[in-house]
Amino acid sequence: MVKKWVTVKEASEIVGRSHHTVYNWIIRTRKGEAKPPLVMRRSDKENGKGWLILVKSLLKVEEGSPRAARPRTRLPEDDETEKDPLPKTIVFNGARSCFSGGDTMRRVHADRRKWVRSWVMEGKSLFKVLAVFSPRLHDEVEWYYQQALAEKREEEE
Repeated sequence: MVKKWVTVKEASEIVGRSHHTVYNWIIRTRKGEAKPPLVMRRSDKENGKGWLILVKSLLKVEEGSPRAARPRTRLPEDDETEKDPLPKTIVFNGARSCFSGGDTMRRVHADRRKWVRSWVMEGKSLFKVLAVFSPRLHDEVEWYYQQALAEKREEEE
């Protein structure tokens, strides 16, 4: 089993997400809202201001995230990790990990629209869908819900 602690910057490169996303996971873990939570500790460097994250827990959090439909991250085989406890790279379906440069507002809106659409197709009510989002996003989410509902009705006809 790999027991490697990584910095937030390294963590963001491993999962291909922005460092802001990783910090949000840290904040949610500290508040007790993250499921599964990150296993983390304070960094000895930077006067204890930084965080170190256990790679295994990072991969579990990424796997449980809404954007997990993207290619799954995986560690090298167990027999390789026993020989060398610190893997050289983390790979995505055989390809080397690369950082995408972060989320843009266009991607964020597209993700919200996709999530709302999938929940509408599952038959979730507007009340349940709105409960997932912050109240400041309710107008936007309600718009996506109405669009998805119209699409669902067209498909049924």
